Amino acid sequence: MEPTLVGNAEPPIEGARSGDFVLLDKFSARSRDPERGDVIVFRTDEIADLSGSHRWAMRIVGLPNERVRIDPPYVLINGERLSEPPIFDTISRRVDGYSGYTLTNLPGVEMSTSEDEVRLGADEYFVLGDNSTNSVDSRYFGPIRRESIVGRAVLIYFPPERKDSLLE
Repeated sequence: MEPTLVGNAEPPIEGARSGDFVLLDKFSARSRDPERGDVIVFRTDEIADLSGSHRWAMRIVGLPNERVRIDPPYVLINGERLSEPPIFDTISRRVDGYSGYTLTNLPGVEMSTSEDEVRLGADEYFVLGDNSTNSVDSRYFGPIRRESIVGRAVLIYFPPERKDSLLE
């Protein structure tokens, strides 16, 4: 998710934690439908090939009943280039530390060519990391279900130099 979120790296002090700490809005996950562009936290326990139960943060790209395709550096929804909310345009233009959206040619992935398309079901969301050159996301494991969403990340509260950064 870098540069939007900084993950856990090797901490400079043994036993210390590193990476961004985010305020998670769990109420909105129950009271409103997730929206395109939301940075969400979801459970991975139902995703094959991901060991154990973890929580990951990704950005929602595709909504229920849509068709998602990647034509690097762009994401296409129902055949149209995604540009709203503005973060998608920023990522696609490869500015401010973003690298655009990419495909992968690893065996068994959902999306390895620009012709590959994922059709989402009535309760499914397509999530991508903002740094798709280094992200395991729906391109690999497919859509996530609504019930896997724990909450919406709304702001970074630690470390101090990144405090109050809104996640839009």
